[in-house]
Amino acid sequence: MSEIFTEKYIKTKEGLEIFTESIGNAKNPAIILLMGAMNQGIFWYDSFCRDLSDNNFFVIRYDYRDTGNSSLINYIINPYDLNDLAEDTIEILNGYNITKAHVVGLSMGGFIGQLLAVKYKEKVETLTLLSTTADQRPDRKS
Repeated sequence: MSEIFTEKYIKTKEGLEIFTESIGNAKNPAIILLMGAMNQGIFWYDSFCRDLSDNNFFVIRYDYRDTGNSSLINYIINPYDLNDLAEDTIEILNGYNITKAHVVGLSMGGFIGQLLAVKYKEKVETLTLLSTTADQRPDRKS
């Protein structure tokens, strides 16, 4: 029988509810998966998460604020940025009582992972970046 995902909402300091799913033994090393912009955590395929779990990792995927099953935001009234999304990730780790995690980021999630590695290096065991960049300068038109 395959393991099933456990759903959990993490409440942030701002009062938002972030929808998370985990799979695996919570005593195993943690991996948190950061998806690209406008995508829910379920875009990390179940089979991929199960494979990680089968290799003795505790896997967490989640929906960013304003995405999927997490709290919706009126961005005009309450704007947020990638630093806020990095803070949400830390609150998720804290909500699971995880002191250090392997961070895997895809696209925008990769940049969030880089922010975590810089601002919260004590929480990042390793950083894996997929289809992302460190260059976040605004476009320059000549």
